[in-house]
Amino acid sequence: MSPSTVFRYFPTKEDIVITDEYDEPLLAELAARPADEPWTDSVRYVIRKAVRLAMTEQPEITELRARLMLEVPAVRARMRETLTGIGRTLADAIAGRTGLAPDGLEVRVHAMSLIGGLLEATMYWAEHGHREDYADLADRAIDVIEHGLPAAKS
Repeated sequence: MSPSTVFRYFPTKEDIVITDEYDEPLLAELAARPADEPWTDSVRYVIRKAVRLAMTEQPEITELRARLMLEVPAVRARMRETLTGIGRTLADAIAGRTGLAPDGLEVRVHAMSLIGGLLEATMYWAEHGHREDYADLADRAIDVIEHGLPAAKS
């Protein structure tokens, strides 16, 4: 495949690493969750499903993406830029579920907290050699967002 063909599909070479087909179906799945289900339960369900899909369908690619994001500053920067757009889409989903304004500060902070927490869970997973269960790390990130930091251990 020629470089011009590649760049018709991917705006930057970093997009080759970070682009996947999961965002839209997962946002649709989030929107389809029961309206009376607590928001955090809905998010947790969809994130666990995403991680299971990634680790079942493409475990090596999922691990490689996480490692490249950790090790290659340009990939990490592009990922953060892309996640900002996904955060806006997530804010729309939160607004639709809660009745709050999608551009309200609280909704934007919550959406980007989720995005940032999941990004950090991914980085942590890569830093530790993919040894821990990725879904459990995502759950822990959501727990921090939902409940704050755990008490210090004595």
